[in-house]
Amino acid sequence: LLKFPANVTYRLPDVPLPNPVPLAIISGFWSDNGGSASIAFNLSGQSVLAVPAPDILVYPNPLRPEDQVQQIAFLNLPPGARIDILTASGKHLRQLAPGDGENQTFWDLRTSQGNLVGSGVYLYHIRWPGGEKNGKMMVIR
Repeated sequence: LLKFPANVTYRLPDVPLPNPVPLAIISGFWSDNGGSASIAFNLSGQSVLAVPAPDILVYPNPLRPEDQVQQIAFLNLPPGARIDILTASGKHLRQLAPGDGENQTFWDLRTSQGNLVGSGVYLYHIRWPGGEKNGKMMVIR
């Protein structure tokens, strides 16, 4: 059981309400079934269900030579998503974004300078209005 302070203020991006908006959490639960989450809360006397985080797919992961592909797909991205690709030590390699109206983009395994990456573990950080997701990818050459 998690207990929160009685008065917690959250900042909500892109919401046509005064910012910050105080939220009174009346019930909630976290479900780790593929990255989706759901929280019920009360806002200005109306019960609302928060929108679950999207099920973003990063595929193939790991990427192996026998896959016979030279790119990693980021699928089911929310609107406004931006993806940063980093080395395991945190060095920024590339930023990706889907085209207008698209919900997917592809990493061609190249840095922003056009160099192919080698075998290793790479990190991704996906940000969109209202959320973010971090993860790891493995490239095996």
